[in-house]
Formats: sequence, structure tokens, C-alpha cells
Amino acid sequence: MTTTRASLNGSHASCRVVMFQRRPLPGQHSVERVFADVRQALPADLEVEVLVLPFESRRVVNRLRNIVFARRHRGDVNHITGDVHYIALGLPRSSTILTVLDLVSLNRLRGMRRLTLVFLWYRLPVWRSRYVTVISDWTRSELVALLPGAARKTMVVHCPVSPKLRVSKRSPHARPILLQVGTAPNKNLLRVVQALGCLPVHLRIVGHLDTEQMSSLSAAEVDFSHAAGISDDEMAAEYANCDLVIFASTYEGFGLPILEAQASGRPVITSSVASMPDVAGHGALFVDPTDVIQIRKAICSVLEDPALYESLVRRGTQNVDRFRSSSIAQTYAELYLAVFTPNA
Repeated sequence: MTTTRASLNGSHASCRVVMFQRRPLPGQHSVERVFADVRQALPADLEVEVLVLPFESRRVVNRLRNIVFARRHRGDVNHITGDVHYIALGLPRSSTILTVLDLVSLNRLRGMRRLTLVFLWYRLPVWRSRYVTVISDWTRSELVALLPGAARKTMVVHCPVSPKLRVSKRSPHARPILLQVGTAPNKNLLRVVQALGCLPVHLRIVGHLDTEQMSSLSAAEVDFSHAAGISDDEMAAEYANCDLVIFASTYEGFGLPILEAQASGRPVITSSVASMPDVAGHGALFVDPTDVIQIRKAICSVLEDPALYESLVRRGTQNVDRFRSSSIAQTYAELYLAVFTPNA
């Protein structure tokens, strides 16, 4: 449990904001890092308390226990920071803000399982929340398409880029290092591996590799190394040590590695689908994530054309200014105070 206090326009009203966070599974920390940066930049006279749910979000019993926990520890403002939407059922509707990160789970389900998820993970929690925030225009469009009535209460509040990341001087490697962040199915590692076949590069992978991915790397004879469970400082070092970030994901609610790479002064190749064009702005080279040849050509273009390389770096660092934590935290602070103010 952590608490933060700040001041907004000299206001001294006592407002206790509780940020509810999931109990993360191994390797799940991106949401937690995002809201840690938000809290550090909050400019409001707010008492912000972070509560990690006591049970992993698996099985009905654990989820019911989490709902009871949320009910017992509710504050003046209750912010569900993502991936545990269902605890809204235990919180007052008038004082609850729900953050929806993405709708990717719906793409993997069909039939009754999908209908159940829609009802319990989206429809009921959205109804039980006063406001809903989403992290990209793409996620908002998906949510409103699913629940048209959510449009009036849903607003986009982007993820901030970590203020710890700084543009670092690049020391080119004889064998360029390409950084791939993430190994989940949507991160598209298998197609990236196919695209790299026989190229004189080193692929650095952050994430756990499964048997299929290891076999693919071996079959394509890709020179690679990997790491998992690394700290924020270690992740910053990964960006600083690479020559290029490849993030050809098939689906993202946001795509934070795009901004992290840009903030570190590294060029980005990312996908022309979902949220990624909006997040990357003009600071990336876009590809069809299903087209292996296009991914390969993009990698070769960036590595072989110094002017393109420097242009992507320059435009990327300019794009990051849209996602500074100070302005994003200000938006959340104003939303908290709107919820706290009677009849706001």
C-alpha cells in the first residue's frame, strides 16, 4: 500500500482516491508502471492510496473475494486501473472510474464464453462506473462499437511515457541489434523471425519464449538472445543498447514500447493497425504485421538508409512530447475532483 499527496490550485478539500490494481501474474507489470508515473505527477490535493487486490484474477471464488475486498476498502473516488473490471460490482457507481486497456480477449473467444465475458467484464462494469477512461482512440472505438451507450461516459486518457527514459547516444554495432519487446501471440514474434532469416543482425527479445518460438528461431537460424522479468532500469538499458526497435504487433490497446523506444532515441518499426499509428504519430515506419516480406524490407530500409534512420529518431522524439506524464496526470486529477464534487 502506498500513499501520495499533492496540491491543486490551493484546494484543501480532503479527497481519498483509491487506485485498485490487479495482482499481476509473472511478467505483468506494464499497467502498474504506467500508473506509478501518473501518481508521481499528480498535481491535486489528493490522498492517493494504491491497493493491490489480494487474489489473482483466476477462478470465480478469487474474483468474488476481490469484489468483497474492493467494497471494504472503497474511497471517496475509486479508480479501477485496468484488467480487473469486475470489481466495479462492489463499488459505488457514483464514485467509480474504470480504465479499459483493450478488448483483446474478445478476439480469442466465441459463442457463450464470449457473451459471458462481454457481460461480466465490460457491460456490467461499464454500467457500474460513473466514468470510463480508455488509453487510445482505437480502444474507445472498439468499446463504443460493443457498447454504444458507453460513448457519453468514455474519454481517452493516454498512457504517459516514463520520465526516466532519456535519449541516449547510440554506439552502432557491427551486427545491428534489433529489440523485440514481448512474446505474447499478438506481439507477432514468429513473423518477425521469418522476416529476419539470413539477415546479419542480432535479435534481442524481452519476454519468455515458448517451444514453438524457440523452434522457429532455430529453424530460421536467427542470431538471438533473450531476457525476462527485468526491472525498469534494465529495460531502459535494453533500449539504449539496441539499434532498432521492431514492434510489429497484430493488436495493441496502446503500444507503450513505441513511446519508450522513441523517448530513448531509437527508430521504430511498428504496425499500421489498431492503436499503433495513433500512438507512433509520424515517428515510425509502418508495416502490415501479417506481411513477412514487408517487415523484412522495412528493417533493411532503416538499417541501410542513414537519412531515414535519423529522420525516424527525430520525429519519434518530437512525438513523445504528446505523452508527458504531467499533462496526463492533470487530466486524471480533474476527473477525480469531478467525481468527488457532489452533483458534478
